[in-house]
Amino acid sequence: MIVQPAPREVSFGAVTGWAPAGTTRIVVRIDGRKTADRRLSGRHFSLRVALPARDASVSVTALATGGRRSSATVADVYGLPAAARPTGAATYEDAALARTVRGLAAGFHGTAGVYVEDLRTGAGAAWNARARFPAGSTLKLAIAVTVLSRLEGKPVQGSRVDGLMSSMLTISCAWVVWPIRR
Repeated sequence: MIVQPAPREVSFGAVTGWAPAGTTRIVVRIDGRKTADRRLSGRHFSLRVALPARDASVSVTALATGGRRSSATVADVYGLPAAARPTGAATYEDAALARTVRGLAAGFHGTAGVYVEDLRTGAGAAWNARARFPAGSTLKLAIAVTVLSRLEGKPVQGSRVDGLMSSMLTISCAWVVWPIRR
């Protein structure tokens, strides 16, 4: 069973899970190409692989003595480079990035707010960051974070909460235009 990554999840290359009793090796394939082959002692596996910067399928095959094998695949995993993994660095304004953000935002003829941060270094910039906008789908993120914090991790794959979260995060409603009353 693959615990991490999950479908429609961004991943920095961590592949974890549980293998059937008697498993001696774990083979990981990304879009059918073998990227890892490790010996296994016990039933839990945890390793890192390089994922492409796009949607990919991650397959794990458990090999046991006597030729037994079982496989599981997770589709729609978006790979990010391991170097991009957040480190929790303190946030500070990057002057060059701030100039770039201001220049881009000034060229937009509507109301905009921008906040950018490099999660590895903490370098960031903002423009009109206190502007207020309709929540739209951004509210989904706050709901997801709250649910995950209460669960202390991801919901069990296939559970009711997993289904509800997946539906909420992947299905969006069409824009609704509200009449303006004067």
